[in-house]
Amino acid sequence: MSDPAAIRNIAFVGHPSSGKTTLVDALAHITGASSRKGSVADKSSICDTEPEEQEKQHTLQLASVWAEWSDHTWTFLDTPGYPEFQAEVQSAMFGSDLVVGVVSCSSGVTYNLRTKMADAAAMGRGRAIVVTHLDADNASFEDTVAALREGIGEQCVPVLLPDQSGPGFSSVTRTVEDLESDWCGRLKDRVMDACEDEELMMEYLETQQLTEEQLEALTPSAIANGTLIPVIVCNPDSGLAVDKVLDYFLHRAPSPQSSPLRNGDGEPVAPDSSATLSGTVISVVTDPHVGKICLARIHQGTLGPADSVTCTDGKGEKLGGLFRLVGKKRENVESAGPGDIVAFSKVEKMPTWSHFSVAGETPIVMATPTVPKPMVALAVV
Repeated sequence: MSDPAAIRNIAFVGHPSSGKTTLVDALAHITGASSRKGSVADKSSICDTEPEEQEKQHTLQLASVWAEWSDHTWTFLDTPGYPEFQAEVQSAMFGSDLVVGVVSCSSGVTYNLRTKMADAAAMGRGRAIVVTHLDADNASFEDTVAALREGIGEQCVPVLLPDQSGPGFSSVTRTVEDLESDWCGRLKDRVMDACEDEELMMEYLETQQLTEEQLEALTPSAIANGTLIPVIVCNPDSGLAVDKVLDYFLHRAPSPQSSPLRNGDGEPVAPDSSATLSGTVISVVTDPHVGKICLARIHQGTLGPADSVTCTDGKGEKLGGLFRLVGKKRENVESAGPGDIVAFSKVEKMPTWSHFSVAGETPIVMATPTVPKPMVALAVV
C-alpha cells in the first residue's frame, strides 16, 4: 500500500499517432517497469499487446503500466486515439489524477484533442500537455502553443522551452530559468492564481519572484484547480527530454492526497486508509487464462487479495487475487490503499463503473462519467 502523496496516476490522451504509446514506453523504461524501451513499429510496446493492435500499430484498448521509481508509485494509463473508443478514455481519465494531452507538433491541435481535454476538465481532473515530434520538418513550437491557448485555454503555458523547432531540436530549458522569456512571468502568474495564502500573494505582487520550493508546493494545486495547464516538450522516439517530463510529473503533478476525487454529491473523498473500503471499477477485460479481470481505483480503506467485496446487493464475492498490471504482466500485491489503481480477478458481478466495498458495507457512490451512446446499435454478423 502506497502513501497517497507519493502516488502518480497519469492518463495519456490525444489524437491517433501523436506519440502517446511511444511516450508511455519511454517512461516505462526509465522507471524500470520495462527492461527495454518498447516500440510500436517493431511490435514490442509494453502497451499494445493484442495482435490486432500490433498489426494496425494503433492502441485499441486501455493499457495500465505500474512502476515504482524515486520513492513514488506510478500508474501510466495509455488510451486509444480514435474517438470511437471514447469509453476507454473515460475510464483512464476517471482513474487518474492528471490527464496529459499528447499533441504532435507536426499535425497540430485537433478537435479530438480539444474534446478530450474539455472532458477531463468537466471531470475535475488536472490537465497537462506534452508536445511531441518537434523535430519534424514542418514543426513550429510557437504555432502549436498559440493553437493550444486558442483551442484549450490561456491556462496553457510552456514549462519547458525547446532550443528550436525542426530537425535541429536538440535540448530544452526550464521556463523559470529563462528570465528573459515572456513565458516566465506568465507561468508564475498562473501558479499564483490558485494560491490561497494572502501573505504570499502580497509578497509576490511586490517582488514578482517565487522560490523553487514555493513553485513545487503551489504548482500541483494550480494544475488541479485548472489555473495552469503546463505545456511540456520531449521527443519520445529518441528519448530527448523524456527524463525532464518525468521529473516534472514527480515534483509538480497532483496526487490523490492533494486532489482527492469527488463523490456523487460533489464532496471530496479523503484518501483515508483506515476508513471503510470504497472503490470503483474503471475497466473490465476477459483473460483466457484467469477469466474476468477488473481494474479499479481505490478511494478509501484497504483492499487485500483474499477480501470479499460487494457492490450494492450485500452479497460478497471473494477476490481471486490482487495485482498491478504492467502491460500484460501481473505483479501480485499484498494490499491496496487510497489512490492505488489495482486489478483483481474472479469477481463476476462487477461491471465497469461499479462502486464496491467490503461485504455488508455500502460503497460510496462516486461521480462517474456519462457513457456515450453506441454509434452502432446492432452487431454485424
